[in-house]
Amino acid sequence: TYLDLFAGPQKPECPNSWAAEMVLASEPRWLRNFAFFEKDGKKIAYLKKLLKDQPAKPKRAIMLYKGDMNANLPIYLSDHPVSEACFCLIDQHTFECQWNTVKALAAHKSNGNKIEIFYFLAQGWLDRAIAGLKDPDAALNLWWGNDGWKVLQQKPTFDRGLMLAARFKNELKYKYSLAYPIFERDEGGKIMFWMIHASDHPEAAKLMVRAYNKAVAPLEPTEQLEMEIGNTAKTNDDSTGKAQVKK
Repeated sequence: TYLDLFAGPQKPECPNSWAAEMVLASEPRWLRNFAFFEKDGKKIAYLKKLLKDQPAKPKRAIMLYKGDMNANLPIYLSDHPVSEACFCLIDQHTFECQWNTVKALAAHKSNGNKIEIFYFLAQGWLDRAIAGLKDPDAALNLWWGNDGWKVLQQKPTFDRGLMLAARFKNELKYKYSLAYPIFERDEGGKIMFWMIHASDHPEAAKLMVRAYNKAVAPLEPTEQLEMEIGNTAKTNDDSTGKAQVKK
């Protein structure tokens, strides 16, 4: 099952570069169940066309929920309990995904591995976005789940990613939670956002490290991703997982 909580194209004028389209087109077509969430009317139009254009085979269950995903996701999970492997993309603009929504995802499955999550944390524009809020306490307490965002705001860039990754591990009890920096340009530059990958499966963590290194390392040779997962492959214990950027 694939869940996309902000499924519309981030830039509607460039619709051929968005995740929902790429995932539906990926081969082999093993994914069977999809749930897309979106509240922007213009983006919903792109999603409707995308779903209409899907081939008849293989047969897939594809659902589109219009409106606030914080309200609609619990409805989906209640009506369609997930028991199989499940991946969720949370590519929010900045503060749209409430922490209670993330907690519901992490706690949903009663057996087996938790729902695997890709969570994007704004970095390049985070402080400017906070300064622009009329009532930061109301908005950010929902987003962060408490007033700990004030501590996050005081952290340097690198520590912000690690702080959020630690929440997935310590609070939501994921076995592996790593923070990957995504840079402004292909050639490097400042960190624009952090991609938090949370999973219970050790192979998922290893695959993500290899994918990240393949995408980033050739372009930024002075940056290395270090993953500390103990001797998981040998002992399958609950070791600490971190992704760190070192020069």
